[in-house]
Amino acid sequence: MLDLPDYALIGASSADLMVTELALADGDFREFNPIIQNRAVRITGKVVTTVVMIGVAHKLKRNGHRRAATTVRWIAIGAWSAAAIWNARLLKMKRDRDQRMTAGFNSSLDVALGIGH
Repeated sequence: MLDLPDYALIGASSADLMVTELALADGDFREFNPIIQNRAVRITGKVVTTVVMIGVAHKLKRNGHRRAATTVRWIAIGAWSAAAIWNARLLKMKRDRDQRMTAGFNSSLDVALGIGH
């Protein structure tokens, strides 16, 4: 039976995967981990890792190691959340830069053509 920290772990894992996929789809980003360059391997690896982390936490909890189970889950939640936030930040910075460059280009072009001024 899954409990609240398990759902948080799944959410953090999903957020990391989703933002990574969005960044890679943008075309200007790449995966630095050589093992997970392939999308299918990346998704499979994330699912397997998430299931293993939940399994390890539940086994620790069943064996009376509640603190260790909590620690395992929160370390994974923190790491995956941080990765998702980092990737989202990089993607936003890149998109903001692209928008500024496009706006600057359009403004310069409008001035050169005498449109709107």
